[in-house]
Amino acid sequence: MPLDAPRSARYHYRVFMASVCLLLFQDGLLADGQLESRFLTKAEEIVQKLRADDIHSTGVLKFSVRVGEGPFPKSFGNLNMRLAEKLELALVMANSASKERVAEQVGIVRSASDVANRIEGATHLTDEGRRLLFSRSYPLAWKHNDQAETVPDSLVFGVVQIHPDLSSMGIGLMLLTKNDLKVQSLGSITVPTDLDDL
Repeated sequence: MPLDAPRSARYHYRVFMASVCLLLFQDGLLADGQLESRFLTKAEEIVQKLRADDIHSTGVLKFSVRVGEGPFPKSFGNLNMRLAEKLELALVMANSASKERVAEQVGIVRSASDVANRIEGATHLTDEGRRLLFSRSYPLAWKHNDQAETVPDSLVFGVVQIHPDLSSMGIGLMLLTKNDLKVQSLGSITVPTDLDDL
């Protein structure tokens, strides 16, 4: 849906797409295991927390993934981005599509890592890197508060520990906030792995 489409058309398109995605999740057509349903539950908790903390927008950065106790490689195939994309979709779905509750929505950045990767020195691992993450505007998944892009109030990232026998993975989710550049835990989940994830 182009950004210059009428506002009502964009709204109805978003409601339609959210409904389709929700049906696919419920029917298991979009899920290849427990991960998506656990992410959706966690995303609802995250959106509630962001609202309570007066945080109006967030995005999801590429996850860090390792097997066992080894080092974290820069990438782990496409699993780093695959997990971030699944959580991003879950956060979109966790927002109410009701017209009456638009004010409660949390704006979700689309493909936050694409922007972050273009900012030299940007990383959640250092103080200066965290500051740089919030030095640019990011595109939003839908027009939020009459804006197509924003400097997000927060960013979410994940740290993934895959069991040495590849049977399961523990995912810790973290929130980085723009105001104080501090990282706080959003909790963790453990799910069995599947061939698609690996």
